[in-house]
Amino acid sequence: RTVVIEVCSRATLYVLSDDRGDKHTKMTPPSAVHILNSILLVLTFIITGCLSQSKPTVTIQVPSIVKNGSESIVLDCLYEFDKWNPLTPEDEGLVVKWYFKDTLVYQWIAGNPPQAASLLTNRLNLEYTISNEPAQKYRAMQIVTPTSELSGEYYCFVGSFNSESTSIRKKMTVYVPETQMLLYAPRRTTTEVDRKFEVRCEAEGVYPEPNMTISSRERLEASDDVSVHIETTNIDGLYNIQAWIEMVDRGDSNPITFDCILRIPEANYTVHKSIIYYPSTQDTKEIDPYGDSNSGSWLAPTTAFLLVITMLLSTRL
Repeated sequence: RTVVIEVCSRATLYVLSDDRGDKHTKMTPPSAVHILNSILLVLTFIITGCLSQSKPTVTIQVPSIVKNGSESIVLDCLYEFDKWNPLTPEDEGLVVKWYFKDTLVYQWIAGNPPQAASLLTNRLNLEYTISNEPAQKYRAMQIVTPTSELSGEYYCFVGSFNSESTSIRKKMTVYVPETQMLLYAPRRTTTEVDRKFEVRCEAEGVYPEPNMTISSRERLEASDDVSVHIETTNIDGLYNIQAWIEMVDRGDSNPITFDCILRIPEANYTVHKSIIYYPSTQDTKEIDPYGDSNSGSWLAPTTAFLLVITMLLSTRL
């Protein structure tokens, strides 16, 4: 007779005995060895079959753009197992690990408090919990006051005694806006006879790689003798960038409007400044770059010429 034992939805255990089904047939009692073998078979089946977890599906939620020095942020590791498991996370050996640039920075072993490592040591709120479920409680890490050195790729690893899985990598950019940005025209000395003047744009303390655009809204001719210069430096991981235009004073008193745009492409961050330069007095006036009185006409290609120089950072110290 075949005795069928349903242990779980995915597996069936067969225990074979006499198949004749005759109630008058004398059956030989099983030996102790047979009983022990049957018990070991059942235990092995339970441990390795029904109660083992299948490979978990792991995804992560990582903010893509964060401002330097902002409030705390949370990086979440989401996972689930597609098989029912009555074991506790501790018995199953659940472990969650976070990596930053392939370096372990966070680890939670179920039944133990989470730990920070490497660059995130003393930078995490280790009491932060994202769920009340024992198997999910410390899956996320809360970074207190993110800074630019935490920019890079993160991924999460989830494992147990029987399975493991790793998420895809996601990049987080912690950008640093400029500490100051200036657009101005240095005054010429009375000894200068070449009638040249310059307009400068400078930004300091930026991260990551910035670029800068400086332009004139007025129509320029080839005879205007215009030259453009760019300089960039990297000091302690932060970028300084400046651009300036040199051009010949036409000798008239017509004001000239200049625009400077600072961009951090990876952070989708832009700052725009504008000034009006008065050649006769060498005075400047800062204006709203988006004001109706100044922004409407210069964008039309039929009425204005835009001299633009854009540079992605090329010099790193």
